Amino acid sequence: MAALQNRSGTFASPSDAPAQLALSARVARVDELESSVVDPPADGAYPIVTYIWIFLYRNDPDSARARALREFVEWGLTQGQSHAELGYIPLSSDVVALGRQSLRAGL
Repeated sequence: MAALQNRSGTFASPSDAPAQLALSARVARVDELESSVVDPPADGAYPIVTYIWIFLYRNDPDSARARALREFVEWGLTQGQSHAELGYIPLSSDVVALGRQSLRAGL
């Protein structure tokens, strides 16, 4: 691991607080869930943090598989956030809300 210089000129280490700072206030709407977080301008933010994505079919012909996948993603957005200590950081509440909204809408 290495401390890296970010856009603001600050050297940040790859730990929870600088990573959460990098992801903070980056997503305001569902259509921005694909936003890039490369080298955010926040002072103290780690410059190479991003989200992990999952893509689901809107119209999966296997309804049982579709239901199981949606339930798994819902778990990941809710109870699963408590397992972020396995090398990830928890999502902010606004990103969780947008993810759940997207999941419900079938986006």
